[in-house]
This record gives sequence, C-alpha cells and structure tokens, in this order.
Amino acid sequence: MTAFESAPALPAENVTAEARLGAFVAELSAKLADAISKLDEANETITRLKNEILLLKHWRFGRRSEKTGAEATGSLFEGMGLAALEEIEQASEDAAPQETIPDTKKKGHGRRALPGDLPVERVVVEPKPEEKVCTPCGAEKISIGEEIRRELDYTPGTIFVREYARPIYACPQECEGQVVVAPPPPAPIEKGLPGPGLLARVAVDKYADHLPLARQAARFERDGLSISRQTLCDWCAGAADLLTTFNELLRREVLLSKVIHTDDTPVTWLETRKNIPRTGYLWAYRGDRHHPYVFYEFSPNHQRTWPANVLAGWKGHLQADAYKGYDALYADGDIIEVACWAHARRKFKNAEPSDGKRASPILRRIGALYAIEKSIREEAAGKGLDFSAPDEKGDQAEALRKDRRMKESVPALETLKRELDALAQLARPKSPLGEAVAYALGNWKALTVYAGDGALAIDNNAGERDIRPITVGRKNYLFYGSERGGDTAATLYSVLNSAKRHAAKTWEYMRDLFRRLPAMKVNELPSLLPDRWVKDPGSDD
Repeated sequence: MTAFESAPALPAENVTAEARLGAFVAELSAKLADAISKLDEANETITRLKNEILLLKHWRFGRRSEKTGAEATGSLFEGMGLAALEEIEQASEDAAPQETIPDTKKKGHGRRALPGDLPVERVVVEPKPEEKVCTPCGAEKISIGEEIRRELDYTPGTIFVREYARPIYACPQECEGQVVVAPPPPAPIEKGLPGPGLLARVAVDKYADHLPLARQAARFERDGLSISRQTLCDWCAGAADLLTTFNELLRREVLLSKVIHTDDTPVTWLETRKNIPRTGYLWAYRGDRHHPYVFYEFSPNHQRTWPANVLAGWKGHLQADAYKGYDALYADGDIIEVACWAHARRKFKNAEPSDGKRASPILRRIGALYAIEKSIREEAAGKGLDFSAPDEKGDQAEALRKDRRMKESVPALETLKRELDALAQLARPKSPLGEAVAYALGNWKALTVYAGDGALAIDNNAGERDIRPITVGRKNYLFYGSERGGDTAATLYSVLNSAKRHAAKTWEYMRDLFRRLPAMKVNELPSLLPDRWVKDPGSDD
C-alpha cells in the first residue's frame, strides 16, 4: 500500500483539497516522528549491546585496572567543532592539576629472608670418617668453618587430647557433707568436645581461609578423626553464640565513629522448611580510626530497613555506594552522604570501549584527583604522619589532607564539573557514556563532600575490601544452610576481619577469645578488642 493509498478518507464531499492535503501531511509527519523515535531507540539499543560486547571482551582479555595512566591522549571535545566547547576545554586544560608519573621501577625478585622467629632444626652432615683424616701425614682434620643450606619444611599440625582431672576429697572420718571437688573449667561450648585451639582452627579455616566444612571433615579423616560436617557446623554456631556479646561490643564501637564505610554483597541461604535457595545479604560497617573495627550483619533480603535499623540514631558521614535504600537516611541531615569516586570512575571506564574520545578525558580528570591523593599520602609519610593513627599524628595527617584538597582538589573538581555539564548536552541519555555522566552529576554533591574534610576518603574502597572476603568465600561454600547460618557467618566475619585490620594473628587471637570469654564479665570484654589485644596478648597458658 502506498502512502497516498493510506491517506484518510474524505469526511464529506465539500471538504476542500487544501484540507485533505493538510490532513495527509499531518499524518505523514506523525508517522515520520514515530519512525524517527523508533530508529533512535533502536540505535541506542545497538550502541548499548555493542558496548556490552566490547566490555565482555575487555573483561575477558584486557587489563582489569581502572586507573588512568599519564600516557593517555585525546581531547574531550575532539572533532566536535563547537567554539564554546573548545573554550571550555582550553580553560579545563589550563586549570587541570598534573598527574604524578608513577614509579615504574620493578621490585626485585630475589628470595626473601625467612622470619627470624621460626624454629630451626639443625642437621649436621659429616664427611665419611676416612675423609676426616689427612692423607699425607695421617693427622685428624679440624673444622675451619661450615657451609649451610636452608630449606623450609612442614609437619602436619598436632591434634591432642587435653584431660582435666579433678580430684575428689573427702574426710577420712567419713563426716557427712565433707566431699569436695573443684568446679570444671568453663568450656567454649558447654558440654562440647572442641577445645579453644581446635574451635579456633575450624572458624579460621572457614571464615578467614574459606575452606568449606566438608573439606575440613575430609582433612580430619586423614588425620584419623571422624568428625562430620554437621558437627563442625554446630561448632561454628556454638562459637558464634559465645561471641554474641563481644560482637555487640564491636557494633557499639563502630557506631561511635564519625565516619562509617558501608557496603553489602549478596549471599545464598536455604529456607529450612522448603529447602529453597534465597538471596540474602551481608552488610559491612567499618569504623573510623578512633574505632577501628568492622561489624557485619546478615539480612534475608535487601530491604532498606536493615541499614536503617543499624544506623538508627547515629549521626555522621556515611561513605557508601548509591544504593537507593540509603536515601531515607540522608533525609533529616543527621547522616551526610559521601559517594564513591571509584564507582563513578568505573562507569566511565565501562563507557570507554564504545566512546573513548569522550570517556577517556574524563577518566584522566578523575585520575588527576587520585594523583592528588597519592601525593598527599606520600607527603604525610615523609613527615611521619599516619592517617590510621588515633592520636595527634592522625589529626595532623587529616589537617594536611584537608589543606591540600582545598588548594588542589577543589579547582580540579570545578573543572570536571564544567566538562560534565557540557558533555551532558551531547551524550545520548541511555548510552553508557550518558548514564555515566548522569550518575556523576546526579551524585555530585555527595561526590565532592570529601574535598572539605580530611577525615573522609575519596572512595569507598575500604568498605569494598571488607566485602571481598565474603565474595571469595561464597565461591567455595556456595550457600548458608539457614538464616542462623547467615548470622553465624556475620558474627565470625566481624571478629576475624576486625582482627585482620590490626594484623593480629587470627588463630592465636581466636583461641584466646574462646579460652577467656566463657569466664569473663561483660565489663572486661574491651580488653579483648583486637587493637588492645595486639599490644597485650596475655599469657599463653
């Protein structure tokens, strides 16, 4: 059917040719506009799919780092031919801070020295007796030195039985009521078999080294012990029960922080009655340098009520991703949103394969912000300052960072904002680049808060690092057997990763907790916080 054949029928014989032509043109215009709209939509879909293909190829074969090197070239508005935008680009180039060229000197690959505290088993290898006699004169040779070759060896860990003997005393005259026996020492798990060291080994192996309980059971079997996976699971639950009050202490300490990093990651758990896999989440809350601990919470779903309940009544800066569930927390102003430049950079990195001419210069601008942060850390280190120290050195480090950011980061952010505003007028809204620009501009206030406060980080990488052990672990043990299993994991992750933050020896620390907690009072628990324990680990009885 031709366009003329599809023209609307005449409403009446007296309608003029001009009216018919006008109706026909209007109908064609509507069809043309609809076709153009569908074509634009199709082009955006094609562009998005092409970008996804390029990203998949890049993730499969390319370099994973999101950092931008100083060797990158290109212009943000190259080939656009717009005088106004060229002026903006020129102004941006004049105001942009120069990136620090990274040190490309390779580290040595020689053998590292062995730790000095390792036990040494000395084996003396003597020559044959006849070789120790001088052939010409027959005298016995004397030692004038020795050659040493060192090797690192291993013997399987020792599992032993600890037997508590409690002598029973009674009066020799058989006086009534004079039988006495000492009370049994408290056990980590009441009426349970594992001692503190074995319980610590099971917990550390699973939640720090990500070794599933089934594999642990097989290893025990090789050592001559028959311990079922279900028994090991019960031990982990018992360990978490013992640590419940201590875990609550970690939570309270974290909530005393003025700055909290938070992130979450999905995990699979089984609904017990129906044995159906569900998607739950583990949320990590990381305290500041004055309260250097990590607290985890398990939730069976991703509702915003979970972080809202944890952070109820708290005031401070919350550094997180752009999860919409946090928005209600920022409404009254008590909690200030601090966004993550790593997330913003990742979106432009994902847009680079399909629109590198425009995305790459933005990545270099963001890279310049990170170069400033690196320069600040180097200056602080040169002055002996420590951003993680809870004392005056930490205060001075934060003051230095705030001063440098106000002088260097703020102008760089202003330049970046002008370029993003200009680019927003040119990029297709649904294209990867358009979405990256919309994300950056939509979260601009939260992305720039860090520049005015030395206590804030440029990104939420610290929070993401707290999530990484969980993402590694779920590749090995796949799911939690119940909601209680999720709570058990959250508790043990809290204690283990808080200890890891202070470089505590995790097995020794957990063993000491399981040994001392059953007999400790609540007001004595702060002495076992990992930063204090590292300074005074106590006796090794």
